[in-house]
Amino acid sequence: MLAKIALSLLTLTTLINAQGQSSRANAPQPSSEIPTVSLCALLSKPADYDGKEIRVRAQYNVGFEWSYFDSSCKEYAIETTPYWTANVVWAEFGESVKTATEPEIYEKFKQARGLCCPDGWRTQQTELLVTGKFFKARSIGYEYGFGHEGRYAFKIVVDKVEEVGATKTVSP
Repeated sequence: MLAKIALSLLTLTTLINAQGQSSRANAPQPSSEIPTVSLCALLSKPADYDGKEIRVRAQYNVGFEWSYFDSSCKEYAIETTPYWTANVVWAEFGESVKTATEPEIYEKFKQARGLCCPDGWRTQQTELLVTGKFFKARSIGYEYGFGHEGRYAFKIVVDKVEEVGATKTVSP
């Protein structure tokens, strides 16, 4: 009987230990360990960063049906077509953004993001420094990508906003 209890306790301890290690493996990296990557590097070599946590500084654009990071890059791994956008990165903001971002920075971000569409179809642009996971679409074609109507070849799921620049309105 004592052997069964000891075996049960050993099994339970092993399971609890394995559970703790599994949850730590999925936890986000500390900010200091996350590599800073340019948006141009993401767009020119997306396979190198697919599924990885990164930090990027880029111009964030938000409008009626769009939310994406843009840069002035000229080299892209995937060609943009009328039905496939590969020269920008769809911006998706995870649930952790509010809790992981410093309160003052989150308020500035919320204001910048909340300015969408006061003037019709205009775009609001804000420079952001963010951390999150980068993803490359698995297939090219209608509704295989990310964002509005699946037209974006890449996306970043933002976990934290580290800096927010000034916001400006750009005419269509």
